[in-house]
Amino acid sequence: MAAGVLVRDGRVLLGLRRADRASYPGVWDLPGGHVEPGESAVAAARRELREELGVDAALGAPWRVLVDGDAELSVWLVHAWAGEVRNVADHEHERLGWFTAAELPALDLAHPSYPSLLAEALG
Repeated sequence: MAAGVLVRDGRVLLGLRRADRASYPGVWDLPGGHVEPGESAVAAARRELREELGVDAALGAPWRVLVDGDAELSVWLVHAWAGEVRNVADHEHERLGWFTAAELPALDLAHPSYPSLLAEALG
């Protein structure tokens, strides 16, 4: 799995997963997704950000790697991208939102590590 933490003006971008999604329905999540066979994690992150948000992100090495059992999520901290962020994948996300660190505790997030991860991204 690969995802991006987009940061702009002291806020992070999250997508509210549609309630009909098979995994993590109805919670706020990072934009991203699965790494396809033969695809690198960085290529997957770029592709997913383009498919879900309509942006081309400048990505280097992963910022963090979250491990949960057998699942691994490579996460990029993204401060620069080309294009305007929009909800291109409305079949995946009900809506997008930009959140400050103070707003994060009130959100139902997809993973228990997200509050500290996102606070660090905004730090």
